[in-house]
Amino acid sequence: MNEINVKYLTGKKQDFWKFVESINIGNKNKEKIGVLTHNDLDAIASLIFLEEILNKKGLKVSFVKYVNYGNGVFENALKEFKKKKIKKLFVLDLILESYSEFFNIKKNFGFDVFLIDHHPSNIKNTDNIIKTESFDCTALVMFDLASESVNMAKWEWLLCVSIIAEVSYKNPENMKIIQRKYPKTKEKYILESDPGRLAKKIQSATVYFQDDLNEVYNLIKKKDLTKIDEIHEIVQNDIDSCLEQFEENAEYFPEKKLCISIIKPRFNITSAVANEISFKPKNLDTTFIIISEHKDNPKFYKISARNQSGKVDLNELMKKAIYGLKDATGGGHKQSSAATFMKKDLEQFKENLLRSL
Repeated sequence: MNEINVKYLTGKKQDFWKFVESINIGNKNKEKIGVLTHNDLDAIASLIFLEEILNKKGLKVSFVKYVNYGNGVFENALKEFKKKKIKKLFVLDLILESYSEFFNIKKNFGFDVFLIDHHPSNIKNTDNIIKTESFDCTALVMFDLASESVNMAKWEWLLCVSIIAEVSYKNPENMKIIQRKYPKTKEKYILESDPGRLAKKIQSATVYFQDDLNEVYNLIKKKDLTKIDEIHEIVQNDIDSCLEQFEENAEYFPEKKLCISIIKPRFNITSAVANEISFKPKNLDTTFIIISEHKDNPKFYKISARNQSGKVDLNELMKKAIYGLKDATGGGHKQSSAATFMKKDLEQFKENLLRSL
């Protein structure tokens, strides 16, 4: 695969390699390595690519924790790493809003930590941090880094499906990466392409096995597409049901180009439903807010927000919509973001949302 052009906003490749070499030195004392990462396809691919780098150097990850966003999630996960005596920690594909939040991981838990992420944030400090352009997903960064020391040809397919899953193909340079591997792929019909269909199927697997993403990790490592196909059919039935619920419950605000709807999925598919709706050509300019009960906390709602035109900055919109709501979180990318808040605050969330558009 030809050269990959990652746009680094904070940090650089040399910082990553310096951290990896410090593990080599420190591992004379058998320091344990941990990975804290998101619970999606981009995160799993990033982990696999990181392991290629570490394995090349005779290093092994001792413990992996996949997390979703929510109040207290990071702190609880970090306590697990500390209990397992992890010393070197990679944080992949997770939003940390400020350097102080990153610094507190080191100060409060004693980890030597390195962050790699592509979500917009206020982090500017370069110490042990790589932040890239939003469209340069974390799997792309890890693949690029791994390619410097490992033959990554066998993982080109996984890079391509990760780029599609993260909508990173909106960057023309990243679209070229997909087309080098899958020449017939066109952006307009990318979800119907071979890598597009595979991305959707693996995303279904992450939903089905959300409580044990090691199952998805193993299926990807074995490239067990038969099992992935079976799981996707089950999850797709739930998506189809929720698409009907969306139409039944939809509230439209034409003057704001906004649509809000509540669904009740069996699986954690709110994001997938939002994608199916927002990518329809007639819907590209509309902001969609899809609401469902938070699977990990029934007292909370989870939001998946989409506006594929990019005319509305959803990262900023979600932060404004949750302003003043207790224990709420929100943010993400310009065209794709999320939020969580207590159910009792739904009307206030809507008021903030309408006021902010």
